[in-house]
Amino acid sequence: MNTAVLLPAAFPDLTHLSLLKFADTSFYYTDERFSRKSLVHRGCIRTRDGLSWLTLPVHPSDKKNKLLDVRIDPSIDWVSKFMLLLKHSYQNSTYFDFYGDELEADFTQAAQYELLLDAVTFLQSRFFRYLEWDNIPKNIKTESELDLMLKHHNPAVVYTEPGSRYYRKRIPNQVEADIVLPEYTHYYSPFLSGCCVLDLLFHHGPESYKILDTLNAPA
Repeated sequence: MNTAVLLPAAFPDLTHLSLLKFADTSFYYTDERFSRKSLVHRGCIRTRDGLSWLTLPVHPSDKKNKLLDVRIDPSIDWVSKFMLLLKHSYQNSTYFDFYGDELEADFTQAAQYELLLDAVTFLQSRFFRYLEWDNIPKNIKTESELDLMLKHHNPAVVYTEPGSRYYRKRIPNQVEADIVLPEYTHYYSPFLSGCCVLDLLFHHGPESYKILDTLNAPA
């Protein structure tokens, strides 16, 4: 049995979704300290000049806290910045107008949360809804709970995110997944991998499931 133990992601990418799709069981673990290197609070998008990031602002006093206790910095108007960057990057994409207003409403709602993880969970649930994605992991809040779950499921392999050794503790049987991701048609060329699901949605909209169906299992 293979298990995916991941951190929640405000802006899941195709690697994240592939791990969820092919794991026999999956969990989100939140008993880690916040790290700016993780993808909990940020997601990559394609711009005219290459790649750029959407990053939820973290309260300066909380940058060494555990994820459960990290707050969003309320002094930064990130919603307007996100929408401006997305419009600049995707306004000519097929489905930007299809999702634009709804995404702005989602960001506005997320900005009302005090805690980062509440905003992340909300945004992730919205993106999963747009993708019609049903592989939703269970949440684990403590290390002892994680140990219990791993013993119960007795995994042969625990898949974690690529690069996770830089921002989280090792887990027994941990393997950082190596995944060959599908390419898809989008407005800019050449294709650049690593973008979050917003890139997929803006280019393929309700047809995004056709790309998700081609996701590969971890090597």
